[in-house]
Amino acid sequence: MNSTILFLDNAYSWLRLADGQIVARGEGLEFLAGETVVAVAPPEPVRLFRAALGDLAPAQARAAARQLAGEASLSPIETLHVACGDPDDEGQRWVAVIETAHVADWLTDLAHAGIAIASLTPAALVPDVKANQLVRVRIGPFGVVRGQSLAFADDAALVAALSPDAAVADADPDEVNHALSGLFAASPLDLRQGRFAPRGGWHLGAPAKRRFGLMALAAGILALAIPVVEVIRLNRSSAALEAEALSLEAAALGPGPPALERLTAMRGPGAGFPVTWRVVSGAVQAAGTAELSSASFGNDGVLTASFHASAPADLESLKARLEGSGAQLSGGVVSGMGAQANVTFGVKAQ
Repeated sequence: MNSTILFLDNAYSWLRLADGQIVARGEGLEFLAGETVVAVAPPEPVRLFRAALGDLAPAQARAAARQLAGEASLSPIETLHVACGDPDDEGQRWVAVIETAHVADWLTDLAHAGIAIASLTPAALVPDVKANQLVRVRIGPFGVVRGQSLAFADDAALVAALSPDAAVADADPDEVNHALSGLFAASPLDLRQGRFAPRGGWHLGAPAKRRFGLMALAAGILALAIPVVEVIRLNRSSAALEAEALSLEAAALGPGPPALERLTAMRGPGAGFPVTWRVVSGAVQAAGTAELSSASFGNDGVLTASFHASAPADLESLKARLEGSGAQLSGGVVSGMGAQANVTFGVKAQ
């Protein structure tokens, strides 16, 4: 079966692979209408780094990664899109930071051309590398350098600055083609996350309706069990809840005692930072369509948190979940037009 790889350069160049070999090349989106392709983003606008985010849920991992990206970036965090890969055995993840406008423009162009994409992968993460190896790779029109913890555009000055003592080997083209073919099965990091996550429709056929009936029955049984579970949850000790919240925040800020010491120092009045953050992060994860832009915890026990989403309705859903948690909210006026809506809440946990 042929696999089409679309490179998001100015010419929208592409190639087709069959059994790991290139069988066709071309330029222009008009030749790919109606196809499903793997898209590869250029390395220059994408900043990649590794972060210890543990086994956080995807929404929580993105929120923590946005905080890290905001601290390290000169651009306003509201203009940046952040995406995370899956954690490795040590809890390390690849994090990609790119201007939101780049991703929006690419996806708009592809949609107008009638092209579906299976994934949108940064070029520098396409090749796989072995331990202690640094390789120079040609990915279609893009040149990249990839190591176990480094991935960036191929630039002699960057290589000298980031890895002055390491020898850079050239990758085998056949291995590169094999890595490109593998993107149809799994991407090391798909930039289509958060506001850009695919939201396709679904059709319920006759066999699925029968399965849906069984699922509805199971849901009814679970609904009866929910009050029992809720009683158990509400009777857990306050100490256990706060210990769990501290552990979650330690995973978001980084492993080891320093993170726990920082969180303990930030407890503040009221319910304290860990419990308040648990309420906010839980609402963000449950809503799924809103992302945290920034947060600060004041001496009055109020967590001031800014959020953004692709539509005002997503922020209203987030507000409803925060209110449903019993938290006191202040502010909450939605602003912004077009592709992004913004809101800032003052959250005080009970």
